[in-house]
Amino acid sequence: MATVIIKDIEVAAEKVLGWLGAAGKVVNKVEQAEPQVVAALGALLGAVNTAVGDVGKTAGTPTIQLADQTMSDLKAVWPDVVAFAASLGIKV
Repeated sequence: MATVIIKDIEVAAEKVLGWLGAAGKVVNKVEQAEPQVVAALGALLGAVNTAVGDVGKTAGTPTIQLADQTMSDLKAVWPDVVAFAASLGIKV
């Protein structure tokens, strides 16, 4: 069996091909996702990024804040976001 060295770790070539195949499927799903779903995920990730960055600056639990319009937009596309997550194997 062929092997591949990744950062000093020997991995069977068939596993690497499996990972690449799985990654390709995810990329295809992202490319096929509705633009509003990708935008909604971007807004959520941006808010989470801000909250994570604030963890070191404040005591207590960080708060994820979204503008009223952003929240309204998210609610409108939420079923599509959940369906997209399910297509990736993520249960919401």
